[in-house]
Amino acid sequence: MNQTHETEHIMRLDKIYPTGAEEWCCIYCERRVMKQHEPLEREIILDPGLSLGENVIETEIS
Repeated sequence: MNQTHETEHIMRLDKIYPTGAEEWCCIYCERRVMKQHEPLEREIILDPGLSLGENVIETEIS
């Protein structure tokens, strides 16, 4: 793992639910989060994964 990935989560969009909620996963530490944008924006951590720091980059990877 290089230094960039020791401090940043690189997030992959894994699933979009019928409600519009999105499930994201870090490709390095396996952190999993659920994001909801409507009616209120919120984020729920499903699995914290390995500790990499606080920086997050959201990237949609198929």
